[in-house]
Amino acid sequence: MNKRFLFLFFPLGLLLLAIFAPKPNFEQKQRIVIEKVETRVVGLGLLTILKIKEPKGIVLELYQQKEGAQDPELLHREKLPEGLEAQVQINHQTKSLFVFPLENDHKFKILAPTLDQKLRPHLNAFVWNFETKELMQINDGQAATD
Repeated sequence: MNKRFLFLFFPLGLLLLAIFAPKPNFEQKQRIVIEKVETRVVGLGLLTILKIKEPKGIVLELYQQKEGAQDPELLHREKLPEGLEAQVQINHQTKSLFVFPLENDHKFKILAPTLDQKLRPHLNAFVWNFETKELMQINDGQAATD
């Protein structure tokens, strides 16, 4: 009886284990910092901009560390419409995040290249205003490649 029991229920046990066993999850569950740019703003402290790859896409995060403060404060988080990372090479340097001060010291232009699912390049351009704490997109994001 023992051998017959083992013979019948062992394959059934293996089948149930195969069906209900935890499946390996190969999805990326962590955040990866692609690029970090820091710039000091007179009277306002340090502005840090991160381009981060997350499981559901790419985001920009803006942080401010005021003079004398220990920890930076998250000012804004913006999900980019395209989810694939792109880089630009200028003067033999490869970068994926650019920050330029505008005439007013409290405004910055932020450029973050990405690719869409068809591998078409997009240049996401924003203006960050420190006074109003607003991030405004200044173009439609798609490069003229068609």
